[in-house]
Amino acid sequence: MSTEMLSLLTFAMTSLIILLIQATFGLKAYGIGYFMGNRDTLPEQESVLAQRFKRIVSNTMETGYIFVALILVAAQVGVSNELTVWGAMVFAGSRIVYPLIYAAGIPVARTIVWDTGIVALFVIFAGILSA
Repeated sequence: MSTEMLSLLTFAMTSLIILLIQATFGLKAYGIGYFMGNRDTLPEQESVLAQRFKRIVSNTMETGYIFVALILVAAQVGVSNELTVWGAMVFAGSRIVYPLIYAAGIPVARTIVWDTGIVALFVIFAGILSA
């Protein structure tokens, strides 16, 4: 398996874990009845950590689509070079660190890690174009 595909797999599992953590917070706060229903009524105020995990999931999915597309394009056209490898590893790594920092409430570090992941996407793109 290529480094880029391994990074994609790592990102996918990280995303799943984050989603399960968010669901666990919701289940704890609202009970199984809320999740088994249509969720037409908004629940009462969530904990700060539950709100953060909602944003973590949302932020992860926003860039995740771009990452998946870039890695699949690179694989389809047979491109694997230093830029695609390092970009994929840095992106996947940043998305492992990001939820930890965000959940801990460390704002400046959170932004730096987020931006690092965004730059990594551009590096992957540059690696595809340079081939």
